[in-house]
Amino acid sequence: MSRWNAARSGMATWMLRDLKHDASFADYQNVQLYMNWRPQNQPSPYTFKYSQAAENLAEYVSGWDWKLNDLGFNAIAAKQAKPHDFIYSRMRDAVNRHTEWFKSGFYNETAVEQTYVINGEERKTDPIYRNDTYSPFVASSYVMTASDLFTNPEYTIGIPGDGFKHWMFVFKVHKDNWYTSQSVKDGKAINFDKMWLDETSFGYSRLADEERAWDRLGTTMEEEFESILYLHNIKTDGQITGDGMAQ
Repeated sequence: MSRWNAARSGMATWMLRDLKHDASFADYQNVQLYMNWRPQNQPSPYTFKYSQAAENLAEYVSGWDWKLNDLGFNAIAAKQAKPHDFIYSRMRDAVNRHTEWFKSGFYNETAVEQTYVINGEERKTDPIYRNDTYSPFVASSYVMTASDLFTNPEYTIGIPGDGFKHWMFVFKVHKDNWYTSQSVKDGKAINFDKMWLDETSFGYSRLADEERAWDRLGTTMEEEFESILYLHNIKTDGQITGDGMAQ
């Protein structure tokens, strides 16, 4: 539950921010989230800053409600001068920020200095501040070739894996839980607890076009899991190794 609340806090920060922050979110500026380490019975959106030295700029539109599956977003949107434009722009910015998640870091009070190597270069993390990539979403592609690419460990995090693919999750998503730009036009209410946001129709970054993905808050639901394909005998170059045939 604490992990779920953490994902919802990040989602609320992105979706319920004050209008004055729109340009920064839309333009891919670095936004560092400062987590609220609060008791779990007092969840709320994360506070955030644009830099470590900046004043706290976290301000939210009024009307959000943690208990609702939309966090109050539908009612807030209905009060805007152009509700459809408001909904679309918030969905667009959230999807684009997910695809470019290195622009959304977070402040980690418990971090310790670590040494790691990327492309032969040794680097160290700051013992207090870690510019970790961040997103409240998980994503799944609806195109097999893109899904296959995601099974390469080094693809998403830039750190070499062991040369093998490992597994691929397969989901069945009900069509009512697929949320696209057409859904906005049709006035379909959002339910963040169940819906998958269509990167292809909301996003305009290169990755949104290439990944062909749906973005889901926090985690998939148990009933959405259809199967798991174990790929442990398939190397990242597509060759099959070992004694058995990988299915």
